[in-house]
Amino acid sequence: MQDGSLIGTARHKGFIPWDDDVDLVMPRPDYVRFCKSYRSDRYKLLYPERDKECLVAFARVYDDTITVTRTVQPWCNRTVGVWIDIFPADGAYDDINRHNRAYTQSRNLLVRSWRGRLAIADTFSTNKSFTNNLKLLVRKMMPTRFFVSRVCQRASRIPFGSTKFWTQMTSMEDNSKEHHRIETFEYCITMPFEDTEVLVMNGWEEVLRDKYNDYMQLPPVESRIPHSTSTKFYWVDNK
Repeated sequence: MQDGSLIGTARHKGFIPWDDDVDLVMPRPDYVRFCKSYRSDRYKLLYPERDKECLVAFARVYDDTITVTRTVQPWCNRTVGVWIDIFPADGAYDDINRHNRAYTQSRNLLVRSWRGRLAIADTFSTNKSFTNNLKLLVRKMMPTRFFVSRVCQRASRIPFGSTKFWTQMTSMEDNSKEHHRIETFEYCITMPFEDTEVLVMNGWEEVLRDKYNDYMQLPPVESRIPHSTSTKFYWVDNK
């Protein structure tokens, strides 16, 4: 588990009530092996190193019996269903300043890819000024896939386990919050999650403190909302 799903595991013993997805993380070697060997008759896998339609820098497994429309920021150039995020954990520079510089450079590339994804869903309109329509045209011409590929390349430059720290740079927020001691991910343990059990890294408490500080503290009521209120789900009949 990772990010909100890891907080949910620790704090709620399941899903965060207002969360809307599942986040998993695995060391890059396991991630690559998973992506290459994954097989399912129902649940499909997209990952950027193979699928040109994928506009995010990490893998997603999705259920195609549900159609998802996301008008704000599409992540794929095909119709997909509800998904699970799978992030690769990579090696990080031991020096925090060097890590922060690399992290910022990768985030700048991600921002450019996000702008391109936003432009995909946006439309030209007579209600917009000529300047705004022109800006949209420029954004639509942005090589989104190029930026995604560059993020993937940069993220995997340092092999997992070759340094004293690990990070996750295919989707990010702030600089030093994704700089964890390699000892926190030496093995996995099981923890209860809803009516089942899930695997989490052995140093999950330290990882959560690194990124969120007091992760057991509930956010303000006004912040307890899903990541995207524009996402809509539709059951479809594939027969």
